[in-house]
Amino acid sequence: MLDSWRCHHHPYFAWRSLKLTAPDIPPPGEMIDVGGYSLHIHCTGADKGLPTAVIETGSGEASPLFHWIQAGLEGTTRVCSYDRPGIGWSEESGLPRDAKHINEALHTLIEKAGVEKPFVFVGHSIAGLYNRDYIERYPGDVSGLVLLDPSHPRQGEAMGIDNAKFLPGLEAQLKPLRLLIATGYVELFNPLEQGVEHTPIAEYPQEIQDQLTYLGKRGETYTAFLAEFRDFELAAKQADANKTLDDMPFTIISAGEPQSGEGWPEEINPERITRILKDLHTEMETLSTNSKRATIPGADHMSLIIERKYAEATLPHIRDVILQAAARSQKND
Repeated sequence: MLDSWRCHHHPYFAWRSLKLTAPDIPPPGEMIDVGGYSLHIHCTGADKGLPTAVIETGSGEASPLFHWIQAGLEGTTRVCSYDRPGIGWSEESGLPRDAKHINEALHTLIEKAGVEKPFVFVGHSIAGLYNRDYIERYPGDVSGLVLLDPSHPRQGEAMGIDNAKFLPGLEAQLKPLRLLIATGYVELFNPLEQGVEHTPIAEYPQEIQDQLTYLGKRGETYTAFLAEFRDFELAAKQADANKTLDDMPFTIISAGEPQSGEGWPEEINPERITRILKDLHTEMETLSTNSKRATIPGADHMSLIIERKYAEATLPHIRDVILQAAARSQKND
């Protein structure tokens, strides 16, 4: 009897009970098997004869974060966002997170979901590596590219940063949160929600806020983020094989402000990193003979996609690439 009381009244068991009874929020799109595990893809908007926009998120970013961009493009063309393995609603793959494995899975997803090709990529951050590798592997699939404050294949060398050096510290930072999620304690106190009313997340429709809160409590998200961080340099080497986009419509959109350095290692200076990344973005303009460059004043790396006014400022640039891609495809037919 005493043991039974302990099991039902010990806080750990209470937290676990809350975790087990917390409501699941179903994915808004489809779950599609890509070879032993399923990925989530969410397509909206009508087919108006223009290329579909395929959104590739940054590292660890779930697809609902791109609500403003996806909703803003719906009136122009079909737009699809998806979640890489372990992120959002997608299942864990157990595979490496280099660009090769990620893009093989995406290629299968595109085929099975019936996404019309060629499409236009809209990629944020680490997607700058994945998208370039995809184009190199499957060149006929893509007719245009928009990169939002993208990673550069040689940014580690340019910035003097060795990801492997910082991985243990990042793992240590995330360990307490992953423990809170595993025990179910986040159902009683969720550190991710503290002060949320003062963040751009509060601008999202309630449905999207609920989705993000739910997905933020998935331990797989942080495991997947660490895996992508761990394989960053391999993905960078693979992306660097892409030396040209020929005359593909290509726009790079840079954030105008440095990201907050809160929680970063002391030796990393946000202003310096932002300055170097902007220089690398300038270099990337030479990839295509049909490239453009834009900077969104006031936006930093994350507010560029999650703060409505900045996310919507990217839309004219994305639409321009979509229209150029359509014209280029008609010319080549």
